Amino acid sequence: MEKGLLEQAERDFDLPVLELVVSNEAQPELLGAKSTRPVAGRRRGWRRPSYNWPPFTRREVGGILVAIVGTLLLGVLAAKGVADSHSNGNDHEEGRLGAEAAAALLIALGMTLVNLAHVVGLFLFQSVRYDGIFSRFFARLSLIGTPIAVAVSAVLVLVL
Repeated sequence: MEKGLLEQAERDFDLPVLELVVSNEAQPELLGAKSTRPVAGRRRGWRRPSYNWPPFTRREVGGILVAIVGTLLLGVLAAKGVADSHSNGNDHEEGRLGAEAAAALLIALGMTLVNLAHVVGLFLFQSVRYDGIFSRFFARLSLIGTPIAVAVSAVLVLVL
């Protein structure tokens, strides 16, 4: 009880934990018992797709999906911008990109780094059950920033 082992067991195990309190005498006597519920220490709404993965909320799973799909879309848009820049290259020197293609490439690379930090950070943060400011910052940056980056990149490449 002094070391907080019951609380640690609540956080670490998906099974109920029973704590028995006995007297410290020659004839031990049961003084009390405490039991936990399964998943008592975990936040409500967490999903665990595999026991090899830490538990994630729906928002975190959605953030991972948005990061993966958004990064792929940004890569496709950047590649299209580079291809269009070379096919319309009358006023550009050979090997030079247009401003739109360069901007699309920079946006794709920047968001790839942000999304990579978000997904890897989620696994690291949740493996130690950290839910602090950096976890929320990267989640919001990825969930909000990726669709905005896709929209900006699409305007640069497809419209301009």
